[in-house]
Amino acid sequence: VAALLSVPDTAESWRDARLRAAEILREAGRLDKARRVLAPLQGDAPPAKERVELAIGLAQIEERGGDLVKAARLLDEAAQRLAPGDDEARPRLTLARAVLEEKRGDWRAALALVDEVLRSDVGNVEALNLWGYVAADHGHEVPRALGRLQAALAFEPASGAIIDSVGWAHFQAGDLVRARLFLEQAGRLLPEDPEVLAHAAALAERSGDKARAVAALRKALGQKMEEPLRKRLQETLGRLEAKEAARP
Repeated sequence: VAALLSVPDTAESWRDARLRAAEILREAGRLDKARRVLAPLQGDAPPAKERVELAIGLAQIEERGGDLVKAARLLDEAAQRLAPGDDEARPRLTLARAVLEEKRGDWRAALALVDEVLRSDVGNVEALNLWGYVAADHGHEVPRALGRLQAALAFEPASGAIIDSVGWAHFQAGDLVRARLFLEQAGRLLPEDPEVLAHAAALAERSGDKARAVAALRKALGQKMEEPLRKRLQETLGRLEAKEAARP
């Protein structure tokens, strides 16, 4: 953070450095300082793309603090300020809003927003992956979700996140053989990622390997993550440990 904040405001990378510093502070839970870091960026009139990144950064700080309503309002206000010709910046903002809707529990609204992006840009990798993952995670149109994830993977075959999404879609479809192929590969690429570890735990449990599932969950809980995911993993771990304790 200190190195990023030392970038002078005359440098081209100044805005990016501030956004990155705020992201690090947000992930560390230092939300007030993250807001202060972004404050100088709110006084000028940068291009639409940079205004969108600032709005997303501010919204993510509020989301991290648990105020999803304020986060949504910040994104909506940024969308209203976009001009009709700001086509390059709009999809990024729409996808950020979709992520927020999914976290608020309205995954169908999230999918609808992602569809807006895909109607104008069928090859948007972020949108393909987001739609596919959210749909598969909720057991919604899993074959279509898998198709979109495979398309995303064709564009970015080395992405551990997309490989994990494909594996999770196969898991949701009941194809444990293909799920294992992709989830294990994702685990090699992202060995500390709590979501990847959670999927590995689900696969291990479904395969009857409770000990491996417990180990994956314990490792996941040692990583930084958002509180809803942490709570879900803790509940799963508690359930598995209770089953083991109840065995004769």
